[in-house]
Amino acid sequence: MTDGFGSALDEAISFGGLLAAYRRARRRKPKTADMDRFDLRLEHELLVLRDELAADTWTPGPYREFPVNNVKPRVVSAAPFRDRVVHQALMAACAAEMEAALGPEVYANRKGMGTHAAIRRYQEMAREGRFVLTLDVSRYFASIDHALLRDLVRAVVPDNRTVGLIERVLASSPAVNAPLRHFDGDDLLAPLGRRTGLPLGNLTSQTLANLYLTPLDRALRGLPGLIGHVRYVDDLAVVGTTRHALRHAIGIAEDVLANLHLRLKSERTGIHGIDHGVRFLGYVVAGPRVRLPGASRRRFEARFSDARVAWARGTLTVPEIGARVAAWAGHAAFGMRSAALDAYLWRETVLA
Repeated sequence: MTDGFGSALDEAISFGGLLAAYRRARRRKPKTADMDRFDLRLEHELLVLRDELAADTWTPGPYREFPVNNVKPRVVSAAPFRDRVVHQALMAACAAEMEAALGPEVYANRKGMGTHAAIRRYQEMAREGRFVLTLDVSRYFASIDHALLRDLVRAVVPDNRTVGLIERVLASSPAVNAPLRHFDGDDLLAPLGRRTGLPLGNLTSQTLANLYLTPLDRALRGLPGLIGHVRYVDDLAVVGTTRHALRHAIGIAEDVLANLHLRLKSERTGIHGIDHGVRFLGYVVAGPRVRLPGASRRRFEARFSDARVAWARGTLTVPEIGARVAAWAGHAAFGMRSAALDAYLWRETVLA
């Protein structure tokens, strides 16, 4: 572990580093009173943050929790804006180590990746396989064990101060209604003593959630009969040549997840024929064809209606609404585009 002057953390918490973090934290986010107050005294706020972080006296503030109903009801925990600036700086300080720890199978929250790239990679693997196994972790964010996560972070991040700040963010996160589960070696009260859960909405949560399942990526990599897998946070598509190979992969996944104090979501775990179609990352993918489910359009209409209300209240601007519409249009276009070229490439690969 290193603590020396001139580390990536020193750069990230300098005035220039914090200014860049502020810009990232503000980018494409709806205006809030919290953000406006920070903007009005920007230089002062950044200087105070710099001094607190340098002196190791920064203390995270309280979270604001609110419900959202996007696909399924969830509770989002929003950190104060000044803390979100720190989160950006902190993740920038350890970005290289975090990126190096992730395998090529991970497509969430990484530059040059994303859902469309994940679908494309799945389709590439599907040309070589016959079956696909879909896996989803039950109550993933709520179930992440802080003690196990800290061990993973310490193994990846070499700077003690950076690790200390990450642990401070973890310790400040709001309590979640985590499932009480027993695993091998637990006594009766063990589940009550675990500190679990990452707040939905934090940049730090997204990065750490990617890291937490890297033992599962390693375990699945190179198993007999598997072509490969794609992971987007805790959603996985594993492509194989036989059902037997994929049933074996389920057993491996269950063992690895148990060591991480996690369990599979049984209703989302299944083996399907490649050509029959599978729901993955908001699309229905069947061979070369990608289709957008009707439920996605209905959810967008509801969110657009909410955005209009927010605009009327002055909490959302027209450019911000336009950015959301453009993002959904890109998502929809990917699902509704002609599959003629993909079908041609698929046939060429299979017949080659």
